[in-house]
Amino acid sequence: MATYKLPGPICQFWNWEDIIDGTLARAPSPSPQMIGASDSDSATANPAATTGGCPYLNPRSTGTVRAPQTAFDHLRNSSSSARTTNPQQIASHSWSGGTSTPAIEQNIQIGNQTIRVVRPTDSAARGKNLPATSQVAEALRAIPSNQRTHTSTVILSPIAHPDSTTGHTVAGAAGSGVITLYPVSSTQSQNDFDNHFMHESAHNYQGHLWNSGAAVAEWGAAARSDGRLPSPYAGENTGDDFCEFLILYNASRGTPCEATARHLYQHRWQKMTEYQSR
Repeated sequence: MATYKLPGPICQFWNWEDIIDGTLARAPSPSPQMIGASDSDSATANPAATTGGCPYLNPRSTGTVRAPQTAFDHLRNSSSSARTTNPQQIASHSWSGGTSTPAIEQNIQIGNQTIRVVRPTDSAARGKNLPATSQVAEALRAIPSNQRTHTSTVILSPIAHPDSTTGHTVAGAAGSGVITLYPVSSTQSQNDFDNHFMHESAHNYQGHLWNSGAAVAEWGAAARSDGRLPSPYAGENTGDDFCEFLILYNASRGTPCEATARHLYQHRWQKMTEYQSR
């Protein structure tokens, strides 16, 4: 039997409002819907089990998982602070699709981990709705260190992804330790970037965990046993189900919402908890 190999790069995010399939390796991922979506946007396609203070845990009928700002602030409270190096000019950087322009490079240090950030010059970034380096640092701080360690580079591209079309904008991609964000039409908040970076970093994390077809199948079996999807996008493939649930897992663990998350996603929770020791 041939050696199992994960498909190559992980997850692409399409425009924050449109959700199309991603893959287990760096393929385009749809962008999440805006954080300010109304309660009606979070209505469940599967039976909801909570009407209390943790409505973000309910399966969504549209879009992607959205954990609230308070959940990410809670995660940052237990994280090391971030230090950012001074910007360094790069004469020419080749973005996805082959276009090369001047760029800026900085390093973000969180605890013992250093993450390289490559971004466009200020003039090239204008109107692209990409995060500032400080927003990247805050989003990365909210990711638990055992998961964040599998992301080494963040690319903020001023050039649209080659797969973007008039109707669908690829907003981000992740795989092989790299997270790349692309221009989008809507203004983004810190909470948008928090959710987006946690989803994308989860693809890099799962690449560490899933080294065989059997490992992927184990997650799929756990997801099916729960009998509900965190979001429609989680139903696109096993890899994105993992990423969507990991947002809920990280956001609720150690909070009053944990009991509800365990009830809604019992088998996923058990499997994700098992992963934490690896």
